[in-house]
Amino acid sequence: MIDVAFALYIGSRALLEAFNSADVGHGYRSDVILQLVIYAAVFVACRLMLMTGVDWKQVLRIIVFPAPAVALLGLLQTVKVPAAEDLVLSLTGFSPTQDTAGGLARATSTVGHWTGLGAYLLVVLTALCLLAGETAIDGRRLVFALALVAGGILSTLTLAIITGAAFVALILLSRSASFRRRAVPIVALGAILTAFLSGPITARLRQQFGYNPGAFAQRQGWLPESLSYRIQIWESQTLPVVSSRPWTGWGQGFYIEFRQWGAFPQWAVWPSAESQWLLELVCGGIPQLVCLLLLIASIWRASARASQESRRAVRVLMAVSIASAFTVPIFTNAGYLGIALPLVALVCERNWVAPSAFPKPFRGERQVAAR
Repeated sequence: MIDVAFALYIGSRALLEAFNSADVGHGYRSDVILQLVIYAAVFVACRLMLMTGVDWKQVLRIIVFPAPAVALLGLLQTVKVPAAEDLVLSLTGFSPTQDTAGGLARATSTVGHWTGLGAYLLVVLTALCLLAGETAIDGRRLVFALALVAGGILSTLTLAIITGAAFVALILLSRSASFRRRAVPIVALGAILTAFLSGPITARLRQQFGYNPGAFAQRQGWLPESLSYRIQIWESQTLPVVSSRPWTGWGQGFYIEFRQWGAFPQWAVWPSAESQWLLELVCGGIPQLVCLLLLIASIWRASARASQESRRAVRVLMAVSIASAFTVPIFTNAGYLGIALPLVALVCERNWVAPSAFPKPFRGERQVAAR
């Protein structure tokens, strides 16, 4: 079911981009479509590995192995360690991005953007919580990895991702007997990392809930500044862009090639939709949004085939991602799909492929084997 839904999503984006490139008069963004095809290939590859009898937990450990180093680099970047900033520049080709609204250094690490880094580490956190119940994992390494990943999420200073990660950890780890045995060192390390990042975190909270002269928008009542400015952007720019072409959108490169097309809505001046759902509408209209929702529904349905622990992990991750998608384009972010799809394949599809992966021998073969 996931295969069909993902193929439908890729196909809809490819066809809509072909129409929009001709109708609006811009280039065809084949790179966007190719990236989705690569993600689909990774999903299929993980399923094929399961058919060979590979232990899914071992594959998952390999997938999340680089994450603590990626998170550590983000931590050092947030506290403005020059060597970390230079390393990010050499690896990604981009200067470490500064949040110009408040002078905060928000971690981008090897992913290239704080939202992408947060999305990547959110999936890694889910995988580590799932692996926390496995006795084969060394307890000290698990504690260290969880602490670093949590610190990396904090270093992005992205409130939606941080809130979602706290919810994931609370729901999944609280049900793990293995975690309860290791709760004290994990909480202690978390407190140390929070104190380490107390300066940037305090500045971020002051930026969101305090008075900030010169900011794009001031907070309104209990709403943080980041939500207030999103509401202004949606009302004045994004929704008018959507309403101008609701059934086809404008094209996959609308925000990639922002204001570089000959035909471009002049009222759009903010280079981001600031929402996954609105991004789908801007780029591909209602059909593309519907196809994405079908893909998400297929993943939710596929999780029913998993064990109770795996089903809970996938559904908590999806629930958090759906909620975050209202203010963050998380599902199509650079850090999310490339690791979320392998996680889904490994924990949801293993029961589906197992019965047919190794067919039972014929009666004659069993008799020969018995001899």
